[in-house]
Parts: sequence; structure tokens; C-alpha cells
Amino acid sequence: MKANLKQSKFPEKMDRKTAVLSTFEKHEQQDILDMAKMPYEERSQLITFLREAQYGTKATTGRLPRFYRIVKLK
Repeated sequence: MKANLKQSKFPEKMDRKTAVLSTFEKHEQQDILDMAKMPYEERSQLITFLREAQYGTKATTGRLPRFYRIVKLK
């Protein structure tokens, strides 16, 4: 007798009776509350990760750009 080699990637079905719909605003508010509870080091690592994901590693390893404003003296 051959073993069943084909296994489902998703063995359990979603229980549609308990599924809850939510809005983006509720999730955004929960993210803000979760970040407020994080220790400084963890929050800093999260921000660094998000910056690298959006702008690449150069955004966090390079120097910050300098901006100058020339003001006319009186």
C-alpha cells in the first residue's frame, strides 16, 4: 500500500461563523497602542526595519543628508 504523498497546505478550514470584519482605522489605532507599549530598543528596531523595507539598507547605514538655508544678513 502506498503512502499518501499529497498533503494539503491548509489542513484546517476557516471557521466562517466566528470571522470578524474590521476596518483599517481600528487596526491602525491598535498598532499605535502596541508601539506605545514597546520598549525603546524594540521600537527603534521596528522603525529601522520599516525604513530599510521602504528605502533600502542605505537609508539606515548612510549618513543623514544635510540641508542648508542661506539667509541674507542685514
